[in-house]
Amino acid sequence: MAKTGIIPVPRAEFERIAKEEGCSLSPMASCIKVQKGKSPNRLYITNPSQCARVDISNFDYPDTNLVRNLGGESFGKVHQMLRFDRPVVDTLAAFRLLCKGLEGFESHPKKDRPRPAGFRGSRRKGPQPGPSVEVKAEETPKVHAERLIKHYRKIKEYSERVGIPVSPKTIAEMQAKVAELGFKLEA
Repeated sequence: MAKTGIIPVPRAEFERIAKEEGCSLSPMASCIKVQKGKSPNRLYITNPSQCARVDISNFDYPDTNLVRNLGGESFGKVHQMLRFDRPVVDTLAAFRLLCKGLEGFESHPKKDRPRPAGFRGSRRKGPQPGPSVEVKAEETPKVHAERLIKHYRKIKEYSERVGIPVSPKTIAEMQAKVAELGFKLEA
């Protein structure tokens, strides 16, 4: 049952128009990705045979007669959707217009996300937390184990702060080092 005011369009029509405009189509799990050339701009057509949703990704189209702004509710790089409350010919004409200019629309600026220092490709340099903590000459095994556990907790806090989990390899290495000293490390 269609929502009131929504006029579904056959998905095959969208696919035909995209191909006519020189776009490439890539099937995905729940949609079909439409792209053109090397542009980061995309359109996503939902999979049902009677489609009522096309997402506009990585760019904004200024004419709100053709697209609907999502406002604060964006889905990743999707800030707008094609409107389906107009006659089918108007919806298809709007889709053709979007496909035609896909490469020419100004893309959203790339967000600079903070990356942890240990992340591959990180721009930040400097000391990076890791499992290597050497025994100091004046340390007893108990003091060394406590320092290892403290170091592990620092790694874990850092991991939680930046949102990337501690690697299982690092956890295993730390547990092995602490176990060698006769103590147990909580995971």
